[in-house]
Amino acid sequence: MVYYGVSLNAGALAGDIFLNNIYAGMLEIASYVVCVCTMDFIGRRLLLTITLTGAGVALLISTIVNAFADGDESLITMGVVFAFIGRSLVSGSYAIIYNFTGELFPTVIRSNAIGFGAMCARIGSVLSPFIIGLQDYVSWLPNTIFGAVAVIGGLLSLTFRDTTGKPMMETIEEAELFHSGKDLSRRVAILNFIRQYY
Repeated sequence: MVYYGVSLNAGALAGDIFLNNIYAGMLEIASYVVCVCTMDFIGRRLLLTITLTGAGVALLISTIVNAFADGDESLITMGVVFAFIGRSLVSGSYAIIYNFTGELFPTVIRSNAIGFGAMCARIGSVLSPFIIGLQDYVSWLPNTIFGAVAVIGGLLSLTFRDTTGKPMMETIEEAELFHSGKDLSRRVAILNFIRQYY
């Protein structure tokens, strides 16, 4: 919801819409590259939390700055800069989430889980134009909603277990062991040995 909301609402930013889209596109590509390169070092969960929470905070700051700009060009520019930061960070979270989702589920249900997650994400993307439409009534409301949802999503992602450097789960039993917090590597080796010879 946040990604599509911020992308579709680019026309509401101050300045030239074409230049804004070029800048936003360049920042989005850079964000993807940075997230892909740092995902294995920082960890999926922490990086997802940083990008989502940072995007939400940047969007909320942009909303506050724009509310008090009152024609001041420097404040308007600062509001656009924070909107760009929010968009690039939420783009980065979009790059992380599919990898992370695939690693959180075992092979036997992975495709169904990713499909269900993508379906739920489409509900958010369907809602985003309607949320953008609220700016006709209250100008600050859409970015406030997007910022709050991003912060909540970032904080909720801390509840997941980090999958960085962990073996991919193949069975439901392995997933139960992993999500219960027990040492997975030894049990996975035993399960693979049993599966291989029996």
